[in-house]
Amino acid sequence: MAFYRHLFDEWPVAYACHRILYNHDNMPVDSVIVDVNKAFERLVGFDRNRILWRKATEIYKQAQMIDLDWNFFLQKALTYNKEFNYLFIWRGHYYEIKACCPERGFVAVTIEEARSLPTLT
Repeated sequence: MAFYRHLFDEWPVAYACHRILYNHDNMPVDSVIVDVNKAFERLVGFDRNRILWRKATEIYKQAQMIDLDWNFFLQKALTYNKEFNYLFIWRGHYYEIKACCPERGFVAVTIEEARSLPTLT
């Protein structure tokens, strides 16, 4: 198991797993980050001890990811039980989030700089 954890931590694409937080109407309102790899730490500029078990909105706000619409993201993540992509601008670069719901109440995401931009028609 240690081999796979090492492989996961050294993976060059930023990864985070979120546990969704719901309001009284069972609507998603935020999430808590429960796991990250080293690439995610480098991306947001914080070490895992500062990230884990904190609300995602706090971490992303502190990392100044202001173009990331977290409410839209949560709704999409819970609407689809398959992978979806979300594009946002951060620090003058386009980033793509790929996300999926491995099980109800959790969203796994990868974040990397976009290699190409969608064509607008």
